[in-house]
Amino acid sequence: MRFIVDFYRYVILAGIALMIIGLIYGTLRIATDHSELSNLSGSVLALGVLAIGLVVMSLGMTAVFISVHDRHAEIVDELRAIRAEMERRA
Repeated sequence: MRFIVDFYRYVILAGIALMIIGLIYGTLRIATDHSELSNLSGSVLALGVLAIGLVVMSLGMTAVFISVHDRHAEIVDELRAIRAEMERRA
């Protein structure tokens, strides 16, 4: 299980790295282009940073939901053990 978690972590980090590289490349490409689009390089960079930020935040929210689910499952197991012990003593 640990291998799978580490594998997905590295895949996610590689994907974010590729998005950052693509954003910088695209922004520099637009900024150095001698056309009317070169004025939009700041906007492209800002929107790209926003998009990458949203991706990272959504991954963080997913991790929080998984963590809450795991803690909830542990609490349910503990409550079942307490109920079983109370029924055994009664």
